[in-house]
Amino acid sequence: MVHRADSPHGPIQVVELREDNGLLRRRCLHGGLVQNTYAPQRRQSLSHFAGALLGLARAYTPRIEQALCIGLGAGIVPRELAKLGVAVEVVEINPVMAAVATAYFDFDPGAVSMAFGDGREFVAASSQQYDAVLLDAFMDGDIPRHLVTVEALAEVKRHLRPDGVLVINAFGETSAARRESAAQLDRTLRRVFASTAVVQHASGVGNVFFVATPRPLLQSFREPDFSGEHPELQFELMLMWQGVRPAISKAGSVYTDAELRR
Repeated sequence: MVHRADSPHGPIQVVELREDNGLLRRRCLHGGLVQNTYAPQRRQSLSHFAGALLGLARAYTPRIEQALCIGLGAGIVPRELAKLGVAVEVVEINPVMAAVATAYFDFDPGAVSMAFGDGREFVAASSQQYDAVLLDAFMDGDIPRHLVTVEALAEVKRHLRPDGVLVINAFGETSAARRESAAQLDRTLRRVFASTAVVQHASGVGNVFFVATPRPLLQSFREPDFSGEHPELQFELMLMWQGVRPAISKAGSVYTDAELRR
């Protein structure tokens, strides 16, 4: 344990482990959930979901000039977007995360436009249009439901440029409950976006990644380039890219604001 901080949304911990081969792994946990695992010597993520979010956004968008990250985590995703020259806005509900990301994960808050608060409220108040919105926010082990209701996703859709994409990191393949949750999110996305404008990628290790666009048909503009990711992750990231999951049946419930109020 190299750092521990209390926060309004639970404890944040930074832990390190040096392996026999000399590799130093630095991990950020928030409320017990891994935010990222990092190789500080190489300044690269060891968590495949960071590379997946970046790779999918770049593959399915002709260009990214303006991006919104809902959820900071350890700051890897917005950091890498900013390095590409993207104008990045980040909204994070827990201000303590920014200090931890800066101190231990090479995040530069000056390279992005940083806001603290609820992601849905931020989007609703924004007048900006984005080429990419990356939703990577978790609370109590899952995506906060109010961020992925029909109404919330419709608001995000209104802030996407015509060729823009929404990319969501979710859990979905570790249990029957997770699979049902992913299926419900899939149905919700297809309710808001055209059914042909949504795709789900997964490598089989638990995380699933949804991509949706205002376009009538979601097609990639290029294959993602994972050569800049840590060598440990490149094979898994290619499995994720190739692991397109079939569309979920339209039958079944979707996430709505009315459901949350029950």
